[in-house]
Amino acid sequence: MVLKDAKENQNYIISDIIIDENTRRRLESIAVIKGAAIKVVFQQKSGTVIQVGDTRLALDKEVTERIELQKDSSSVEEKKDDCCCHHQDKESEVKSHD
Repeated sequence: MVLKDAKENQNYIISDIIIDENTRRRLESIAVIKGAAIKVVFQQKSGTVIQVGDTRLALDKEVTERIELQKDSSSVEEKKDDCCCHHQDKESEVKSHD
């Protein structure tokens, strides 16, 4: 999937960037590189706002069509872990009140 088609508020890993060398260097200078974890903050026809680490970046449509992504499966696992821990805490609270 390319960045242009990614869903808002989802986490992805950049799997490839197929773009001219000058643009590639500019993207690398702002940490948009193969293997980087990103979050899609906002999608619009003219481009996309992503978050890389603590930085938000606006990328135009032409660039978003050339950045390939994979779903970030680690974020799903973290949510499962959070859910299980939260559930265990609730069970402990219930047992302690009995």
